[in-house]
Amino acid sequence: MTVLRVSLSRRRVVRGLGALALGGALPAPALWAQAPVDRPKGPRVVIVGGGFGGAATAAELRRLTPAIEMILIEPNETFLPGSSALEVAFGLRPVDAAGRSYAGLAKLGTRVIKAEAQAIDPARRTVVTTAGTFEYTAVVLATGVRLAPEAVEGLVAAKDNLTPWNRAHLPELRRRIENLSGGTAVIGVPVGALKCPPAPYEFALLLAGHLQKRGDGRVVLIDSWLTPQPASVAAGFQAAIDAFAGRIEYVPQARIQRVDAAARKVLTADGDEFAYDLLSLIPPNRAWGAITELGLAMAGDAFVDVDPLTQRSRKVDTLYAVGDAARNPFGKNGGAAWDTGRLAARAIVRALGLARGADPEVRVRVACYPLAAPDRALAIETDFTLTAGASAGAEAAIDMKPSGDPVPGAGNLAKRRAWEAEIFKSAFTA
Repeated sequence: MTVLRVSLSRRRVVRGLGALALGGALPAPALWAQAPVDRPKGPRVVIVGGGFGGAATAAELRRLTPAIEMILIEPNETFLPGSSALEVAFGLRPVDAAGRSYAGLAKLGTRVIKAEAQAIDPARRTVVTTAGTFEYTAVVLATGVRLAPEAVEGLVAAKDNLTPWNRAHLPELRRRIENLSGGTAVIGVPVGALKCPPAPYEFALLLAGHLQKRGDGRVVLIDSWLTPQPASVAAGFQAAIDAFAGRIEYVPQARIQRVDAAARKVLTADGDEFAYDLLSLIPPNRAWGAITELGLAMAGDAFVDVDPLTQRSRKVDTLYAVGDAARNPFGKNGGAAWDTGRLAARAIVRALGLARGADPEVRVRVACYPLAAPDRALAIETDFTLTAGASAGAEAAIDMKPSGDPVPGAGNLAKRRAWEAEIFKSAFTA
């Protein structure tokens, strides 16, 4: 999702949040004053972002009630799960089979607006987009994270850096991988939070297997972590990497300091240099700037501070955040985004008086089945149980039960396919 460009100064935003708390409203800035406002006839939920979290919110809202008007703001015409991006890049799956059209959500009663969100005004309850301004009763931020190449010196200038985490790169990355018959591919794992932590290791293993079939070439995997992530499958990933001895050079606990695009080299903070023929550095992942500008995050953080039982913002009671946009105990992955979208939908229905009683206990299942080879996957499965605090304002108690399978197998690949099929059926009627 493209950045929410908040055109208010921080001072004005803070005043707006104060006015909201007091039940007042600010005079409309010129941007809002000049744009015609699409006003709802009844309760309306505007969802910003159509990834796992946004799609789950829309589908669950419609399942719960027909009484809410739903608008999804999304610049793409199709939903391509991150879990399928690598398969597209390696030609394991055609792109039209890997994604689904948002027409499926439209069939369920969601008004899909192909546009980019530009600004949000919690005081006036409006979202400004490239397709107009929309009033809302509640708004859901499902904006995910943004890639920040500017955070690494020289990375913006490296125009040939191709990463499967950037949807626009997939066609060219597919072409480059298909034509890659040797040389060195450098993959980089950034410092800090990363959506779908297993994905870089999947990429390195698939690329090493591809090069092995071609008979030449190697992969350098520069990892900011000490071991492959997440920890529950670290041993499985490490064993798979070790099986490619001489084909994969794993460089753990290393920070990429600079990219020299002219010399086609990557330099680390430890002084190591790696020449590349194919460059695929994952840029640092950042929260959307609007979250900080609107004061939605805790001090020192950049993601929306939410109640994990409801995904409701602790700062603005008409705003919810799901998936990667929220500060949650569930991690940043498609499974967490899907379940938190459903939590938000249930909370919104209750907040609008269309259902009664809060969930005294909430269950979230985070499942991920990362590929170790085209025909084998590992398994990461964690069940969270959250119980409301005994008194008002008390934090929810969280019980976490991790499980999974660190040994790659065909059974885990079947689970991956079944999980994806369930999502497509639930949200996209396909």
